[in-house]
Amino acid sequence: MDKRSPSDLYALAAAISLLFVAILNNAWVMLAVSGIGLVAGILLARLPAPQGREGTLGSLRRAGVFGLVGFAVAAVLAVIILLR
Repeated sequence: MDKRSPSDLYALAAAISLLFVAILNNAWVMLAVSGIGLVAGILLARLPAPQGREGTLGSLRRAGVFGLVGFAVAAVLAVIILLR
């Protein structure tokens, strides 16, 4: 079995949680899940980069960055829905 990186696990959790939020269609849940996801992504980006990848966003890889962007977009949409 191959070993998955923290970024891969974060991306998988982001995809599942964003699908969950889309199914529920609740702005408060969307805002809460997005906040937790953004904090987790920022903490993951602060981890030291693996050998040979210095100068990148820490441990985040491409899939993790897409997860972070997805949580940011969901948070903005939740705020827009709540302000209506």
